[in-house]
Amino acid sequence: IPPNATSAVQPLDVGNMVPFKRHLRNIWLQEELTEGDHDDENIDLMTVTAQQKRLAMVQRAIKAWVLITPQEIRRSFAKAIPQ
Repeated sequence: IPPNATSAVQPLDVGNMVPFKRHLRNIWLQEELTEGDHDDENIDLMTVTAQQKRLAMVQRAIKAWVLITPQEIRRSFAKAIPQ
């Protein structure tokens, strides 16, 4: 991003990242609710490796990005382009 362009691209950040983060959080919460129902499976979170955590996060990010609609992206670009 060029210097002093932050205010021009801020609508892109808000228009795309806010819904993305919302979807990401909802996916994570849904996973927690689903996996939390299996109390008989005694999974120690300390045994989950960093690589496994990163993979899970990447998979969530892919799912969340798919939920961003083309309309949301167009709308944020339209707000970012000066009239």
